[in-house]
Amino acid sequence: MDQFFGSLKSFIKTSSVVTDNHIFRLHYKATVVILLAFSLMVTGRQYFGDPIDCISKDDIPEKLLDTYCWIHTTFSIENAWKKRVGDEVPYPGVDKTTPNEKRVYHAYYQWVCFVLFFQALFFYVPRYFWKAMEGGRVKNLILGLNSPVCSEEKRTESRALLVEYLYKNINNHNTLFITYTIAEVLNLLNVIIQMVIMDRFLGGEFTNYGWDVINFSEWDWSVRYDPMIKVFPRLTKCTFHRFGSSGDVQKHDAMCILPINIVNEKIYIFLWFWFYILAIISVIAIAYRAVTIVVPRVRFLATQSRCRIANRDALNHVVNHCRIGDWFLLDLLSKNLDPLNFKDLVLDFYKRLEGKGADMLHELNDRVSDQSTGCRAVESREVLATSAVIFVRLKDSIDCRVSALNALTISEMCLKDNLKQFLKPSSCVIDNNIFRLHYKATVVILIGCSLMVTARQYFGDPIDCISRDDIPPNLLDTYCWIHTTFSIENAWKKRVGDEVPYPGVDKTTPNEKRVYHAYYQWVCFVLFFQALLFYIPRYLWKAAEAGRVKNLILGLNYPICSEDVKSNNRALLVEYLYKNLNNHNLLFKMYVTTEVLNFLNVILQMVLMDRFLGGEFSNYGWEVLSFSEWDWSVRYDPMIKVFPRLTKCTFHRFGSSGDVQKHDAMCILPINIVNEKIYIFLWFWFYFLAIISFIALVYRVITIFVPRIRYLATQSRCLSNRDALHSVCNQCQIGDWFVLDLLSKNLDPLNFKDLILDFYRRLEGKGANGL
Repeated sequence: MDQFFGSLKSFIKTSSVVTDNHIFRLHYKATVVILLAFSLMVTGRQYFGDPIDCISKDDIPEKLLDTYCWIHTTFSIENAWKKRVGDEVPYPGVDKTTPNEKRVYHAYYQWVCFVLFFQALFFYVPRYFWKAMEGGRVKNLILGLNSPVCSEEKRTESRALLVEYLYKNINNHNTLFITYTIAEVLNLLNVIIQMVIMDRFLGGEFTNYGWDVINFSEWDWSVRYDPMIKVFPRLTKCTFHRFGSSGDVQKHDAMCILPINIVNEKIYIFLWFWFYILAIISVIAIAYRAVTIVVPRVRFLATQSRCRIANRDALNHVVNHCRIGDWFLLDLLSKNLDPLNFKDLVLDFYKRLEGKGADMLHELNDRVSDQSTGCRAVESREVLATSAVIFVRLKDSIDCRVSALNALTISEMCLKDNLKQFLKPSSCVIDNNIFRLHYKATVVILIGCSLMVTARQYFGDPIDCISRDDIPPNLLDTYCWIHTTFSIENAWKKRVGDEVPYPGVDKTTPNEKRVYHAYYQWVCFVLFFQALLFYIPRYLWKAAEAGRVKNLILGLNYPICSEDVKSNNRALLVEYLYKNLNNHNLLFKMYVTTEVLNFLNVILQMVLMDRFLGGEFSNYGWEVLSFSEWDWSVRYDPMIKVFPRLTKCTFHRFGSSGDVQKHDAMCILPINIVNEKIYIFLWFWFYFLAIISFIALVYRVITIFVPRIRYLATQSRCLSNRDALHSVCNQCQIGDWFVLDLLSKNLDPLNFKDLILDFYRRLEGKGANGL
């Protein structure tokens, strides 16, 4: 718990580097925390007591009745909503059963915690997308200028480096701005879509919920009628069926209080106001973004309002000479740099644009070269050490690969870091987003689901059994759990209440065909091992790659670095690429193999899940979608055979005279309300994963047979000279292109541009003496 609140505190606290605005943070910080807190709140039985309490005049154990009515849903009588309480009905919606009554079933409360949790995940998606695309650029550009206290020499050096970066990359930041704008649009679309989904989830009552609550609060107590009592009723009806002494199906009427709904109604009152406010200010943010695109003057005013001490003429000149992407980066820097440092930066950049500061960096490099030999020696050692690593790899690539496979132990596969560390974008990219969906997202989902089905403190006992005999309830529950329960196959579709008390539960007959349910003992283990299988392709690829890309980066992923170090490292990297030309095909083949393994793993796991669930998984999603549209009075749950909530169990023991006695029991399985929701989600997720994995393989085949696609793929990611990049791609085999493509994902765009130009010259024989 301390670790949880520590992580929460770390998540909420203000970041030292700002890459967005307050409205953006309301989405991925405030809203995510609110939704997760609400999700935990509705599962916190230790804080709010049992979610349901039912009362009946019959001899049904209260605990069993509560469990049954919770997992099978309760209902209200529609024409009893507005009858007089105390005279005609005991509570709105609770009335005597009549032949033609129209029932309103309340099944949503089983889903509330799951829905809120997934809503929180979707609110974080735009942030994750923007963070991955931004790649820590702003953090690398700050160079300590966010601190107001710094030596003048250090400030001057840092400003000079930053000005040179901005000058060399002028007009090259539009992609960054477009990405941020897309993330802002995603924020708005996410809010609107979630409001629509919540309205559908609550039976069309969410749209006007807030207005109805406001109006309701103004009514007189003697006549007012809660407009949301249909959605969050606090007292409902429930009907429990079982066989009587003579074999007839008995109906036991019960009235249930739902304490959980006093929490739910307040959650959704708050969410209505919050989501509407969030939608409105998100629209304003998009409107502001559109104005900054169309009206350049607004850009100047926005940045100037954050740094009023900056020279207005210099700032206006800089903004007018920059495209919107460059202004956007400057605006982010204005949020992070100390105002005085930003003022000096703008003035230096203005002079650089005017041509008055062209020698600034050269003077800086001369000054750096004259500094103490200690720093220079450290830098030289780093370059030499890095070059040594590279040329050791040149010696024998095959032996290196084998030794790397031996060096990597199975312990690397363990989740050594916490969830945040595991999910955050890696500083070294060696795969693509689809690959990461397999070993990151899917692994976390499956392990989370595995833990969920074992969390008895949140979902109660996994089984509750009832028998008319003198078997201790705890013993009967344990026996039926470990020895499996069963259903009668020909009783699946019999009329509930007339022929059977529940689908699959019927009187025993000599030739009956039983369906045994043993899977629920295995669910948590199966889910866990599925997660391990999803990590295997990643493990194999990481072992084969053996840190090659990380060693090749040589600090060129940083946008700001001294010119000498950049030139030396580029020369080392070009020499490595030249000497290893046509030697990277094995690396590419290994990556393609792991991509194929990803796809095969998804398909194989879908087949195994279908086998595990008795052949019912293949069409599960389609049947659930069609089932949700049926009328409650006639609909039949297509997955009730796989996840039955009420089953039969037979307990045997010797009687007083030594004969074997058979004790018939009926068991409720609350765990199945969790299992069914897990596999509903997994069905959609696995089909989605299989489709995009297949698309990834098609793309990989195209890159193999159509060289032009390789050039276009890399060119879309960098600022390289088109002719130079095209020539390099044409002279490289597919393995060499693959390494270059990975480098384009990791290196700063300007450094990659220079790398391609140097490599082009080396291939043309113009840079043979570069090293």
